[in-house]
Formats: sequence, C-alpha cells, structure tokens
Amino acid sequence: MLSFLEKIAHTVAAFGQLVLYGIVSAVNLVIAAIGGFIGFLLGLLPQLPDVPDNPAPDAVGWIAWFIPVTLILATAAGLLVAYVLLLVWRIALRWVKAL
Repeated sequence: MLSFLEKIAHTVAAFGQLVLYGIVSAVNLVIAAIGGFIGFLLGLLPQLPDVPDNPAPDAVGWIAWFIPVTLILATAAGLLVAYVLLLVWRIALRWVKAL
C-alpha cells in the first residue's frame, strides 16, 4: 500500500511539472508564431537595390574612405551654427539688460 501511495505522490508532483512544461511550450509556440508572422511580413517587402559601384576611385575617394570627411564637415557646420546662435543670444540679452 505504501508503494501505491508513493506512486500517487510522484504523479501529483510530476503533474505540476507537466503543467509548467505545457505552459512553457505554449508560450514558445506563440513566440515562434509571432516570429514566423514577422518573417512573412518582411518577406512581402520589396528587395532593396544594390549600392552603385564607385566608377573610378581617385585620391579624394581614398581619403574619404579613410577619413570621414562628411562627418567632420557636418560637425563643423553644426558647431558654427551653435556659435552664431550664441552670439545672437548674447546680443539679445545685452539689449534686454540695457532696457
């Protein structure tokens, strides 16, 4: 009789683990379905064209490849705009102070 009760206890303990396994499996299936749906939606998008080749890399092209010239110019332009705005702000504040 004791072995029968042990089997029942093990079954009850295993039932909780089976329920947990079922919940985890269901959540994994939902996540996989969402991923498959997103993959399907991305598959409907048109393909992007290839980047055009550089016709003839000259010295400027090689320099631009090593040194980010566009980033340097954009940063310098942004700093120049910020400095001009600072000067305009200082002039406006001096006028307000004079009043």
